Amino acid sequence: MNRADDHQPLTDSRVARLLPPTRALEKDAMKSVIKLDPHNPSGEGLESWAVIPPSFLTGPTPIQRGYKAFERNGLCTGTWDCSGGSSTGLNPYPLFEFMLLIEGHVGIIDETGHKEVISAGEPFFLPQGLNCAWDMPVYYRKYFINLFNDEYPAETDPSKLRVVRPLPNISEDDCKETSLSTLEPHQARHLAYESGDGRIQVGTLISGPCRCDITDFSRSELICMLEGSVRVTTSNGEEAFHAGDSFFAPLNAPVGWHADKPFRAFFCAVWP
Repeated sequence: MNRADDHQPLTDSRVARLLPPTRALEKDAMKSVIKLDPHNPSGEGLESWAVIPPSFLTGPTPIQRGYKAFERNGLCTGTWDCSGGSSTGLNPYPLFEFMLLIEGHVGIIDETGHKEVISAGEPFFLPQGLNCAWDMPVYYRKYFINLFNDEYPAETDPSKLRVVRPLPNISEDDCKETSLSTLEPHQARHLAYESGDGRIQVGTLISGPCRCDITDFSRSELICMLEGSVRVTTSNGEEAFHAGDSFFAPLNAPVGWHADKPFRAFFCAVWP
């Protein structure tokens, strides 16, 4: 169904209608690694967020809720859910967003009519500018990290304007064969997406046993553990993350890593 404003420019006011309201965050959240919670670590449950504007919908208006674990300079991460039973029309996606579905399933439809179906446990990434529609037949819940900042221009490379699906079972040999960077100590990243300037990266991290001293983190990064475990040290102490956990490390937070055994994770990283 065509809507009158489907192809209008993505102005700040249009994007604001799709995003939840901002709120103040404690300063400690800027300094620590934050474990995402499927409900809300405060115990208060997910907050009701503004309804999706009817002009974006081709079905009933769903109920959306969420909580923000961190927000700064147009970058936000947290948990979001939606009642489902609806869909949207084709619109240029207004921001960069990496998501890990933790309940339900959704479909993302491109302008050719092709639909990518994402199920619980699977990650996906939508670049800003991708012309797409959402099919939301059932209730679903996700972890997310999104970015809306004029310093990060929308994607224009046609080959990158697609639904990005990081691969869980990629091997280090695959990383080498695709000429992607290898990091020390004994870590490899398979990039499913990289922006033209290299400041936004999405993919799969493969790590052997490692120990990295505390240093100021060079990027903002959401890490979704697939296999193994890692102990992360910050100014607030040490916390262990295991398969199934997702956590966020803010830019410039003092962070150290320690893993006795190999681990694997999905990631979305944003450099300044």
